[in-house]
Amino acid sequence: MDMDDYYDKIARGYDELYFEEQMDKLEKIEKFVKFDKEDVVLDIGCGTGKITKIIKDKVKMIIGIDISREMARLTKKNLVPCIVADAENLPFKRNKFDKIICLTVIQNIEDQKMAINEMERVCKKGGMIILTMMKRSKRVHFLRYLMDKGTLFIGDIGKDFLFILKF
Repeated sequence: MDMDDYYDKIARGYDELYFEEQMDKLEKIEKFVKFDKEDVVLDIGCGTGKITKIIKDKVKMIIGIDISREMARLTKKNLVPCIVADAENLPFKRNKFDKIICLTVIQNIEDQKMAINEMERVCKKGGMIILTMMKRSKRVHFLRYLMDKGTLFIGDIGKDFLFILKF
C-alpha cells in the first residue's frame, strides 16, 4: 500500500491516535525554535492540520502539504491552506520560507536526500528546517547524511530524534 493510500485510510482517526504525541513534540521543539510573527512557514506532512493551526496563530503565514488527499481535506477544515504534494517535488519558488517543519515524516519519504535538497531550495537564507525522525526507523542511516550536512542534532525527544538545519 502506498503512503498516500495508507494516510487516506487512517485520516479520520489520526488525531485520536497521534495528536497528543505530535503536540508533545511541538512543545519540545519550541524550547529550541521560536516561531516569529513575521515567519512564513511550511509544514511538510501536515496531517490533519491541527499542529499547523497552532503554529498559524504564532506566524505571519503557514502552508501545509501532505501526500494524502484526505489529510489535506481535513487540514483545510482546520482553516489552514494545504496543498496535496510530496516533499521531493515542492511546488514553491526558491527562498520562500523562513522555517520548514517536518514532524515524523522524513523516514517515510522514498528519496530523503531529494526531500532535504527541496527543503533547502525553498528555505530562505537565515532560515531553518526543523525535522524529527523516528528512532526506530529502519532508515536510520539517513542520520549520517544529516550530520554530514552540518545539521545541528538536538537529540532525543521521546520516540523521535530532533534535527535543525540552519542556513
